[in-house]
Amino acid sequence: ASLAVAINDKEEIVGYYEDSSQVWHGFLLQGSNYTTLDVPGASGTYADGINNWGHITLFWYDSSGFMHSSLYKNKKYITIDVPGAEGYSQAQGINNEDDVTYSWSQTPSGSHAALCTMCDSKGRKYYKFDYPKAWATYAEGINDKHTMSGGYWLKITSPVSGFKAT
Repeated sequence: ASLAVAINDKEEIVGYYEDSSQVWHGFLLQGSNYTTLDVPGASGTYADGINNWGHITLFWYDSSGFMHSSLYKNKKYITIDVPGAEGYSQAQGINNEDDVTYSWSQTPSGSHAALCTMCDSKGRKYYKFDYPKAWATYAEGINDKHTMSGGYWLKITSPVSGFKAT
């Protein structure tokens, strides 16, 4: 099984696939060149976003089952977990300024959204947020005008609704 998740303006595609041992791997497809992306020590890696610089957001699982986030840049993996995340930190979209959107959890308060600005640098800043009165919130994508898209649930049994935020 495989899934193509994101594409940039250079038509580079990222996603993930499951091998015959049922292990998940991220991938980058550049024309006819295919590269597997595996965070060292991860039990599964998923590529979820790519910008026009070729910087890739990944989420991955450690041996205890915790989901982490990384940025793949210049053939290096940089861990970019949301501070305070417990359970999971899932990097998703990325723009050309290396701003990254997230879904993350903090026990016992559930799922939240976050934005990391300048996520490729040591000066990165995290902004955590929830849709007003939502039971759960996630941020999915971000463009170069800093407009984010995502979703939220008002309660556990309600359908998901979308949002746009700047």
